[in-house]
Amino acid sequence: MIVALMLLLGCIPAHPPDLDFVVQEFEGFHPTVYSIYGSQPHEDTLHTILSGVFVGQKLTQEYVEHFTTLHHMSIEETSIDVKQVDYNHIEVLDFDFGWVQLDVDWSVGGVVTHQGHKHTRVNRYHAVYTLVEIESDQWRVSGVKMRNAE
Repeated sequence: MIVALMLLLGCIPAHPPDLDFVVQEFEGFHPTVYSIYGSQPHEDTLHTILSGVFVGQKLTQEYVEHFTTLHHMSIEETSIDVKQVDYNHIEVLDFDFGWVQLDVDWSVGGVVTHQGHKHTRVNRYHAVYTLVEIESDQWRVSGVKMRNAE
């Protein structure tokens, strides 16, 4: 009865998620996070970029983290030129109306410039992402549980 009422009021989507679509959407918007390091955006632009990936409390956390990182990079005269983001493995762990949990393994490669020299770097990550549908077929990350970073 409560679920039926919520469906009628539009509080939750009326259909289960298309999991292939959600994974494709994630692969499309997630690399946007790394674009901020090349452009060093101002506060408003940084928030706009991150709001295309995150929502709610996670958006606030990510904004503070990336703002702080960019600030320290500026002071230390460090830059990062991200060249590639590769998804090694994405698996749907769980889902229901309006949300999906993904197990994601990915790598980020680029060139780091600091202390007067450049070097290539590849970082590999593994995390569980919780995505929520904010509008019909529009997904954002509401939670991240990092499993590993190398």
